[in-house]
Amino acid sequence: METKKSKCGAQGYCAAVNRRHVGAILSALVCLNLLVPHQQARAEVCPTYDFKSIFYDDYYPGTIWDNRSGSRNIVWSANASVIHDESVVRPFSAQELEWIRSAFKSWDDALDSVQFTESPTNTQAEIVIGFVNMTSIPNAAGVQGYWNAWWTNNWRNRATIKLKATDTAWFSVRNQFIHAVQHELGNVLGLGDIVPTADFSSVQEDSWQRPFGEIPLSNFDIGLVRQLYGESTCPSTFPNAGAVTPTPSPTPSPTSSPTVSPTTSPTTSPTTSPTPTPTPTVKPAVVQRSLQAFPSGATALTAAQRNQIATAVQLLPGAKKFVCTGIRFESAPMSENITVRSRAKAACDFAKQINPDLSTWFQTRSTTARSFAGKVLLTITE
Repeated sequence: METKKSKCGAQGYCAAVNRRHVGAILSALVCLNLLVPHQQARAEVCPTYDFKSIFYDDYYPGTIWDNRSGSRNIVWSANASVIHDESVVRPFSAQELEWIRSAFKSWDDALDSVQFTESPTNTQAEIVIGFVNMTSIPNAAGVQGYWNAWWTNNWRNRATIKLKATDTAWFSVRNQFIHAVQHELGNVLGLGDIVPTADFSSVQEDSWQRPFGEIPLSNFDIGLVRQLYGESTCPSTFPNAGAVTPTPSPTPSPTSSPTVSPTTSPTTSPTTSPTPTPTPTVKPAVVQRSLQAFPSGATALTAAQRNQIATAVQLLPGAKKFVCTGIRFESAPMSENITVRSRAKAACDFAKQINPDLSTWFQTRSTTARSFAGKVLLTITE
């Protein structure tokens, strides 16, 4: 953001020396008012995000597209015949191409240092997208979107996005189509998956949640990706800053859970993104923590889990809400849902004992990530 300062003339005078003293004084006061910021203006809150606690899956720290030049152009194409290891089964219609462009543009608009350019051919494309049958993906029954990415020295340089061709019910609706591409593209950029919550709206929630296909992206998502790429998270710098509207909370009803693939890229030490212009550091408004794994079949909290909850309660001293989400594998029997619900309830009950002023509630969600199944996710908000 450029700050313009007014000057009162080469010699520092705000009025000609031959004017009456009172006129000179009044003019000086006017100039002083221009030079000194309005003290009554409130300091802008520029959030910081704890990625490791926000993302529960598909987050690979330190791996982003190289934007060190300040202007990284990523070329994409929807005309590839093969998406990674599967053949494209049908081309996109003209309408579907417009939906894809809208999804890419929503992330393009969110970032200052990264742009997307469409290519009519896939020869120079760094990201390709297409409809496939999802035959190469394990446990693909509920999969609607799938991404892969490759990187060298932690700089991403190639990615693919698969959309399930047979899921016509989902992909025939504009906002749902856009949402699927937005989510997978968020993963391709370097963001992970977020357990659904009623506390904010994010296209990275998995399973996908309403409202679908928001354009522009929610301020939460814009802040996430701008921090990831070393840009300001101050809302005044966002592309939709001139027309701020409340972000509606997502409807908690689950949809089919899209999954993504682990990447085959090298796992070298994380490379930090470019250092952003310093902004005021504030505590995050949302904190997420996952409890250590429970012993098989157990629902009672261990001593270590109680310590985790106690620490989580202290992370946001002014917190008002404490949500406990039991996570079960999507194909697990109903008995597993009862187990993780009991675990979530135990976690929230203990948080309430520590801080009786907290508003607590517990819930269950499904996941396709086996490493997360059976655990409890804590979400604390101010």
